Amino acid sequence: MSGRCYAAAIVSGFGIAIMQPGMPTLVREWLPSRLALGTVGYSSGMSMGAMFPAVFTIAFILPAVGGSWRLDMVLWAIPALLIAPVFLLGSPKIPEDVERRAAAGRRWWPDWKNPVVWLLGFAFASNNSPYFVTSAFLGDYLATLGKPELLGAALGWLNGSQLVAMAVLFLIANRLQMRAWPFLVFGPTMLAAFLVMMIFVTSSLAIVAATAVIGIAGAVSMTAILALPPFLSLPADVPRTAAGMFTISYTCAIIIPTICGALWDLTGKLLSCRFACAPLR
Repeated sequence: MSGRCYAAAIVSGFGIAIMQPGMPTLVREWLPSRLALGTVGYSSGMSMGAMFPAVFTIAFILPAVGGSWRLDMVLWAIPALLIAPVFLLGSPKIPEDVERRAAAGRRWWPDWKNPVVWLLGFAFASNNSPYFVTSAFLGDYLATLGKPELLGAALGWLNGSQLVAMAVLFLIANRLQMRAWPFLVFGPTMLAAFLVMMIFVTSSLAIVAATAVIGIAGAVSMTAILALPPFLSLPADVPRTAAGMFTISYTCAIIIPTICGALWDLTGKLLSCRFACAPLR
């Protein structure tokens, strides 16, 4: 059973790996004069895809399917299947001569010697790694605080607040293009939410507020980063630049939570040992 679950997760990962590098290219080809708005549009869809299952599964979907996680997965897969014909019918048509010229001159392997690829990759890694770490360890963290009942609200605000950010981003999309302010403002804001509101102040309100701030900060900086490959690359290089960026960022997004988990286990054992040995002193 676990083998099939792992196989399904791997196949899903392949689908994401194929889809994401193509999105900046489609934005460049379909909306060349409105790159930021196009990026806000598809990044909003990605955020909604991450949010809706987390918010609605436990409260609505699982009770409706008798608690079967298999049927739950099938139901969430239906929208993805419906997107394919909509995408096919609604996509703007690209002239065949443009497609032939692009295919003939396009290189697919990322230029690993290009510092822009690494800069974009590490920038995006600094965005998605905190989100993955928060999603992975929030439950255990709340359990150690004796507040496991906050998990639903915290995850809901972590993901739901991103929709609020996206709604604002639609209004200010043009102000994101090649601007430094999203990183200068929301990077420190995310760090402050982790340190001040979640770690040092452990009240229920502060923790839920911290997850909301992390979600908003992550959504704004994510959109600003995703808009950069079409701006910083030649049209023919956008796909491989985006592919390199995602390769670096998601590699970090795997390594960093793994390191965090190891540190969690290590410090947990050390604390247990310290408390166990304290009466013997």
